[in-house]
This record gives sequence, C-alpha cells and structure tokens, in this order.
Amino acid sequence: MLPKPQSQGRGMRTRLEIPGVQGLVVFQRQDAGDNWYARIPIRVPGERRYKVMVLRDENGQTTTSQDIAIQLAMLEYGRVLAKKKDGTVSTLWDVSFGRVLDEYLEHLQADPKSKPSTPRRARFAAKPLKDYFDGRTPILDVAKRLDEYPAWRLRQPVRAGKQPRASKRSSMAANAERVEPKLVAPTTVQHEMNVLNACLTWAAKKKGYLRLEDIQDYRFGVDDEEKGTRSALERSEWETIRDWCWEWAQSNNNAYTRRRRTMFYYYCIFLVHSGMRVGEVHHLRWRDILITHVEDEVEIRTEITIMVNKSKQKRKRDHIPMPEIEDAIVELQVQRSEFPGDNFQKPDDYVFCNEDGTPVYNNAWGDLWKDMLNALYETRGIDLRTDRDGRAITRYCLRHSYMTWRRIEGGASYDDLAENTGTSAAMLRKTYIKTNNQANRAKLTYVRPEHVAEREAAYQQRFGVSRALDRDEEKALADEEDLDALG
Repeated sequence: MLPKPQSQGRGMRTRLEIPGVQGLVVFQRQDAGDNWYARIPIRVPGERRYKVMVLRDENGQTTTSQDIAIQLAMLEYGRVLAKKKDGTVSTLWDVSFGRVLDEYLEHLQADPKSKPSTPRRARFAAKPLKDYFDGRTPILDVAKRLDEYPAWRLRQPVRAGKQPRASKRSSMAANAERVEPKLVAPTTVQHEMNVLNACLTWAAKKKGYLRLEDIQDYRFGVDDEEKGTRSALERSEWETIRDWCWEWAQSNNNAYTRRRRTMFYYYCIFLVHSGMRVGEVHHLRWRDILITHVEDEVEIRTEITIMVNKSKQKRKRDHIPMPEIEDAIVELQVQRSEFPGDNFQKPDDYVFCNEDGTPVYNNAWGDLWKDMLNALYETRGIDLRTDRDGRAITRYCLRHSYMTWRRIEGGASYDDLAENTGTSAAMLRKTYIKTNNQANRAKLTYVRPEHVAEREAAYQQRFGVSRALDRDEEKALADEEDLDALG
C-alpha cells in the first residue's frame, strides 16, 4: 500500500512518509519542478538529524515518478544503515574538496609503499588544484568537472604570482620585460590530473565520500611527440659553457661569490662527466666517493666509484663516472681549504655545500645556471639558453649529454647505461632515440666484402671511372699540394 500525502513541511509541495521507517520522507519541493527528494533520518549522536538529497536512478537521472522515488529512498536508507554500522556516517554529506585533498596528502605521507618523491610532488600539484576548484567546493561537484581544469591550467604562466628576479644589468632587465611569460607545460597538467584522479579514486574506495560512478570518465594525456626528446649538448657547446663558466667565476671581485661560482664550475664538471641526477649530486658526501689507481704494464689508470645512497629509486647503486671528475674532486678539496673555519672534508660532510656545511639548495644552483648562461649571451652574444627546438637548456641536459656521448663515443649499450644511471633501458630508448642512429653509424654504413666489387662496378658504369681511382687521384693531388706548401 502506497503512502498517502501528508501535511506539507516547510518548502515541500508534496510530502509522503514511508510506512515502517520513522522519519523517512519523500517530497517534491515548491521551487524545483516535479523532481523527487528524500529526507533520510540519521539518529547518530553528534551528527545531523537528516540527510536531504535529490533522488537519482542508477544512470544519475532525477525522477518524477512517485513509485520510483519511494524505491530509491529505501535504497538510500539502506546505505545509511550500512554506514551507521561501520561508523562512517560523516561521509554522507558533501565533503569539501580541500578536506579530501588534505586527507589524501596525509595518506601518501604515511603510506610506506609510496616513493619518497610522491608526497612532495602531490603537494606541488595540490596548490593549483585548490586554486581552481576552491577548497570549499563539494567533492561531488569537482568529480563532475574534471575536463574543465586542463583548459584553465594550460593558460597559466609558470610560477604564477612570483615576481622575476631583478637583473643588475639594465639591458638584461629590459629584455626580461619583453619576454612573453612561459606557460605551464602539458606534462605538468598531466601530472596534476593524475594526482586529482588518484585522490578521487582513493576518496571513493577508501573513504566512501563518493561513488566511482560519480567520477567523470576523463583522462588528460600528452602524446610522446609533444613531450619531445631530451636535449643534449654538442661537444663544442659544452666546451663553450665550460670555458665561460670558469671565466665568469674568476672574473668576480667578491671573494665569497668567486668561491661559490668556482664550486658551481666543478659541480657542472661533475654532472656532465658522471651523468648523475641533480638531486643525487646534491646529497653526495665524501664517504660516497672511492678513488683507486690501478697500475698495469702499460699505464696507471684511475678508477672512480660513487655510491648513490639517495636516489629517485629507493635502491642504492654503484655509479661509475668518467675519470675526468677526479680533477674536479681534487680541486674542490683544495678550494675547501679556503673556507673560513671548518673546511668540511670529513666523510659525512657534503661534497657541494655552503660555507656553513649545509647542502646548497636546488633553486640556488638553478639560479646560478641561468645567470651564467644569461651572462654568456649578454657578454659574448652566444645564446645557449635554449636548444634548436626552443626548449630551455638546463642542468639536467648535462645528464642527457653524458648518456648521448657514452652511446656515440663509447658505444655503451642501453642496458649498461640504464644500470649505471639508475633508469630503465626502455626510458633511454624512448628519450634518446635521436642518438641511436648516430651511435650505430658504423653498422648502418658497413658493406660486406662480397658486395664491395659489385658496388665498385656499378659506380664505374655510371661515372666511367673507378671509385678507387678517384680516391687515388685525390690522394695524389693532396700530396702535390703538400709539396708545394713546403716549397
């Protein structure tokens, strides 16, 4: 037997009480057409007395049918009873997005399975997410508006709200005013969307703040072509940067600044000849470096092993750099003797540190790198601030340069490089594909001996002369020119 209409409550146009469930009411609002709503009793100390909600079917559609409204109200009442039983009644109401995001960040921080960088990167992503959605917005509203965020975020400048550092050179300051603001990269937006989707999924599965079907089915992806490959320096470009960095450091008259820039010079030498990540070098201590001199019948060679204890991956690894970093290590130790007070060369001291022994902050090194390249452009007109594709040349390009040179000059395999640098062979192939053909040039141009005669015959038939004769004539001509030069 269907319930009969009862006296109207405040704001209710039609009000029906469900028999057998005290306080359960379905109603139509005076200001909302023919849609049906439910007022569900809670009866839990410390919580609200009722939950009022619009009734929707499994497809998320509202209903104007009285019979369907009663069935949906009973289903919702069953969910309330289940939450009362497991003590999660507070999740029945529209929880704010800010609260859910904060709880998710706390969960990541406490989760032993999380990588060390995961909570930190999620915190960076949380700020623009809160800026757009507003921390007070109900979580259900956010879950249905995922596709709005990327369009807004891609129009935002990098480091929005921060003023650029003032330059001491008036010409550089004028150039900075003319530069268009750099917009947020699509890969950054992709990461932020991944954090948002992970947060909503966690809120649905672990907290019950919403249902999985409430989350909009939307994923923001970036094509591999749009991501592009990593920039690597040519040898000549690196030599220009290396020579200028030393000159730039020694030309400063302030003793503190000169020492700091000189240490930065050795820092760059270390990066380009080791291929270590920037963060790995920042946390390097003297005890992590082992230098041995191995003597054989021909020569005495230097072998350097670096124990990487703090890495992007959780596992430790032995890293084998190029021997060129030995000079940088020795010169760093000499420079430390100029530090006022402690020279910080004990095993637990940082290799690259401030004059009080604390590690140099990442942003400080980044600012020095930009200042150095800006000074190179301002003084000599050589622009190495961006590569040929317009991407910024950063300190991380020194790591890419190491890998590229090892592939081309040393013929190192992807597997060996991946093991040494703490990454995967698949990532190297994806990231450094442009260097693959150059590294394999000898293989790609090799001709088997049995095909050489065939190629020579085809050349002679086409040009009327043997390619071998051409080479002999070129050599004879070169010899004559050498004799003429000698008089």
